[in-house]
Amino acid sequence: MIFYTWLPKLKGPAVVLFHDINVREHQFWRLEIVGGAMRKNSPHFSFSHGHGLGVIGVGSGFSEELNWLFEAGKDEGEQAVLARAYFR
Repeated sequence: MIFYTWLPKLKGPAVVLFHDINVREHQFWRLEIVGGAMRKNSPHFSFSHGHGLGVIGVGSGFSEELNWLFEAGKDEGEQAVLARAYFR
């Protein structure tokens, strides 16, 4: 996976964005953020509207705003409310 190739080059705190995480076409490779190993090891947030956008934190020492976003990603209800707000 290309992400793991770039991971050693990132100096934390870093934020990586993944597009098209919600594409479900049979010939389109997509990244499993919500169920994958990155979710267990890294702070993250997923926007599922449109084709989807994944936000993953690498390292530590994020801003208060990013920590708030990552914390919201841990709660399904909070994540849904925030994602709907961005959708609008």
